[in-house]
Parts: sequence; C-alpha cells; structure tokens
Amino acid sequence: MQPTEHTDIDPLLSEKLVMHITGKKRTSIHMAMKAGDFPLPIKTGKRAVAWKTSAIKQWIDSRPVAARGGCNA
Repeated sequence: MQPTEHTDIDPLLSEKLVMHITGKKRTSIHMAMKAGDFPLPIKTGKRAVAWKTSAIKQWIDSRPVAARGGCNA
C-alpha cells in the first residue's frame, strides 16, 4: 500500500485559534456571523464548533487593506 498525499485536507480551527488569528473577540465573531459578514463554523461536537482554515483565509483575504498612513506599526 502506497502512502497517499493529503493535499486536499482543510484543517479545522478552534474558536480560540480563530480569535487569535483574526484579532476578533468571541462576541464580535458571533455578531459578524449573524450579520453574514463572517464564515459560519462546522459543528464538531455537541457543543463544539470549528472553522475550515480555507474559510478563515478567504475571509482575511477579502478584508480591505489599511490605508498607508492608517497604521502606526
């Protein structure tokens, strides 16, 4: 049996990790989902949800870029 490549795997991200990656708080994420402005999660358990990595990446890529003088970083 040959090992197979798993190039089509889309890892799931926990709510805590999504909060860290996006910089959004839990309430902000839930409000944005309700408004249709944030990807919906996948139910992974009775009381657990997770987001596809690709959905979060797509959401990040869809955000507008800050204006040149808009960031003091």
